[in-house]
Amino acid sequence: MEFEQIPSDPCVFRNHTTGVLIGIYVDDRLIAAKNVLEIHKLKAKFAEYFNIKDPGGSKILGIRITRELSNRTIYLHQSAYNKQMLPQYDMDHEAIAPTRAPMASYNVRNGLFAT
Repeated sequence: MEFEQIPSDPCVFRNHTTGVLIGIYVDDRLIAAKNVLEIHKLKAKFAEYFNIKDPGGSKILGIRITRELSNRTIYLHQSAYNKQMLPQYDMDHEAIAPTRAPMASYNVRNGLFAT
């Protein structure tokens, strides 16, 4: 496993041979690759050294990540975190209407952001 820390973020590592990216923060990790087989190989390698849990799906720092492959869209959700926090403030999640907070849209082309 030859990963190199990327210059712009000390918590993100890249394998130049496989193209796999790993984001790590404390006990959270997110693995991204074009080839899902590379992700499975890396998880198996991690399991040789660490007691890891794989809850399925993509989630990091309380943010759930879902994709729609048909229109190449990625969604970031914090609904589970929000529902967990509401009781601390004596709020009922049934009484609160969902609110959209859209980010600016970007298309990623050739490794650069283009609007």
